[in-house]
Amino acid sequence: MATKINESTENFDALPDAAHVPARTVATVIGMSEATVWRMVKRGKLTAKKLGERATRFNVGEVRKLIAA
Repeated sequence: MATKINESTENFDALPDAAHVPARTVATVIGMSEATVWRMVKRGKLTAKKLGERATRFNVGEVRKLIAA
């Protein structure tokens, strides 16, 4: 069975730096688990933006800087 990849993951390179993506996309792009993404937030290596009670997103530009580091 093929794994479904969400649209923000497929189009990550085309997204502007100001865009925001969910933790699942960040995990896929950096090749780590979602738990690791949240550990990075806890350690201050990545900033999470709360958009609502149950919606948290990550800045694409910040994710790109993390990848480049």
